[in-house]
Amino acid sequence: MAKQQIEHVVMLMLENRSIDNILGWLYENDTPQLNIPPLKPGERAYEGLQGLDLSTLVNQAGNLSSPPVRGASGLTIPSISPGETLEQVHTQLFNQAYDPKNPTSKTPPTMNGYLKDYISVLENANESAEDVTFYGKKIMESHTPIQLSVLNGLAKHYAVCDHWFSSIPSQTNPNRAFSLTGTSQGLTDNGYLEKDPRAEVIEKVVGIGIGDDRFEHKTVFNALEEVGMTDWQIFWETSLVPQKISNLLDLVGTDLEGCLDDIAKVASLTAEVIKDITFNAGGFVKELEGKINSLAKILKELEEAIPYMQELTSGELTSVYTYRLFPALKKQVKDIENHFTKVDKFHEQAKAGTLPKFSFIEPFWSISESSVDRGIKKLFTQLGNDYHPPCNQDVGEAYVKSIYESLISNESAWDKTLFIVTFDEQVGAYDHVPPPVAVPPWGVDGTPDFKPPIGFDGKPKPLLQHNFPFNRYGGRVPTLLISPYIQKGTVFRSTTDVPYDHTSHIASILKILGHEEKINDFGERVKQAPTFEGVVTLNKKRTDAADIPFMQQTRKMGEPVLFYDRFYLKNQNGKYLSGFKEEAKIAGIELPGKLAEFNYDLGVSAKFPTLSKDGKIALYLQKSEDRPNPGQINANDLVKLISTETGLNSDLVLGAWSDSHDCYYYDDYLQGENNAKQEWTIERENGSSGGINFGDKVYLVNKNHINQRLSHDNRLFESQWITTKTGGDYWTIEPITD
Repeated sequence: MAKQQIEHVVMLMLENRSIDNILGWLYENDTPQLNIPPLKPGERAYEGLQGLDLSTLVNQAGNLSSPPVRGASGLTIPSISPGETLEQVHTQLFNQAYDPKNPTSKTPPTMNGYLKDYISVLENANESAEDVTFYGKKIMESHTPIQLSVLNGLAKHYAVCDHWFSSIPSQTNPNRAFSLTGTSQGLTDNGYLEKDPRAEVIEKVVGIGIGDDRFEHKTVFNALEEVGMTDWQIFWETSLVPQKISNLLDLVGTDLEGCLDDIAKVASLTAEVIKDITFNAGGFVKELEGKINSLAKILKELEEAIPYMQELTSGELTSVYTYRLFPALKKQVKDIENHFTKVDKFHEQAKAGTLPKFSFIEPFWSISESSVDRGIKKLFTQLGNDYHPPCNQDVGEAYVKSIYESLISNESAWDKTLFIVTFDEQVGAYDHVPPPVAVPPWGVDGTPDFKPPIGFDGKPKPLLQHNFPFNRYGGRVPTLLISPYIQKGTVFRSTTDVPYDHTSHIASILKILGHEEKINDFGERVKQAPTFEGVVTLNKKRTDAADIPFMQQTRKMGEPVLFYDRFYLKNQNGKYLSGFKEEAKIAGIELPGKLAEFNYDLGVSAKFPTLSKDGKIALYLQKSEDRPNPGQINANDLVKLISTETGLNSDLVLGAWSDSHDCYYYDDYLQGENNAKQEWTIERENGSSGGINFGDKVYLVNKNHINQRLSHDNRLFESQWITTKTGGDYWTIEPITD
């Protein structure tokens, strides 16, 4: 064991994915090199979906049924956020409703209610019968290693636990509370411990839960402070609720009527411009007017809660998730403000080798019901980098990759670092392994060490929400341990009768940092939790940190171009597809006054790729009708063209739209006309068939705009934009050589 080599621990907790959903096919074609502990007779070396008879794992809901499906059919699967509450997760696990009068069950979960619960979510969201049928089965889809190459690559290159369970069968707040305090104080669903009644107003008007709870128990950070270890940091990206809401309220809060008068001028302004464009923009204008009217109504209904919303969304420290939800930090740590830093500083410190002993990273939160077509709700929602459905998984992959790249960039510091990547819960993401029974934080025969919360009406609530006894874990979540002292291809499980859950983070971190005596401060669940320092097994460090497929993107001219290979596109004029610019969809139409800042959220502007001699950006292709396909690209394949430019956030797929003359990026559509607008047939410039190689000249023909090829736009003597037209440009597929 070489845990003494570890001086720095970095922990990243992501959101809402199961083992089967993102690592289910990790060892489809090979086996782990090391199992901790050694396998017993009959045990599987890796508990994924490989080698199973999937027909025995069918989920059924009414006339719909589906086994687990190998491969995800898009970048945002599931594209509509699944159920997260205790009652919904209970349905997913047991295929029956939760009964608070009889909450204890020693019967193992059946793991066949995921489809049933997801259909219920879609129906309650008033999705059409056609969409319920189309989207419903997608809850059973699972990503292949090539689709999520970063997480799968790191899991196979280092260590992954295939029996790590979320702490309770519910959503973000209780599971994150368990990971930092060892308990959730009786809360199972976000919002139960909220103290400000204005939260209820916002939730009713906007239709989005806030979860502004307060967990009073001390955190692992408090424990470190108590023993004099002050060298820890929490790195954060954004406020608890989207920061753009604060920007919106700042703009309109003091002059709502004036702003509404300003945006009423948009219609007349648009009418003047429409005569100068070559396509029908009537639908665009009507949609914009509808959004403006909806915005005015929502802002008026929220008037009494605006100060509270500004606090939640300010982007200041008081709006940060961990700072806000865990008040013991503010009460017990004198210089608490110095322990919270934006994530940009993390990258600086990692590269400089000056990270603290313990770093905890908050992701950029995804708060949205749907990946596309959110209408006016787009002003109040966001898609982040936390892997939370329905965000674009490429964004999460790029985020994890960026952290790993920063960590390994300083070799001397990396040699002393343990990087933990984990997820808070698996809710809604199918998994086939039943979670076992668990010990409550207060012990089997103990008493909870907290009082009932007080409701907004001033009356005490039940001590335990939904009468849940906290005696069962939630579903499996991926947990990766990454260090140069971990053997490649390690799969680890608990060496005791107690499985890993999020309380193992507390126990392991305290143990690794040399303060094991503080473990007993955190209740029975933490006391019994297995620790993972024993996974750090090597005495000699590895030097292959960059030898992972997602880090090896270089190719040569003449080699076959495979789906998911990165490349550059250069047109016949020698210009590359380059970085995007946010511009108005229709030239000359922008929201007047201060609200111009929200052109994008209201659909007035979009993210347009440009053309230039330099500044080229890496792209890749997926086969549109077979997304997991890893094979060679052939002439006449129908593909999706996807950018890897990080500033695009979730809008990574290039489409030829009807509300703009030029092509722009948007999130991934899966069906209908908008899907066709993002589909391109790849054709050789010389008309020949067969496999496409690097250096080949190709046309990209849009499926929706018949016979229209991707081309530069030379209107108004400009040539920096991309459009479609008959004839059009040919493009050379150039390899990344550096």
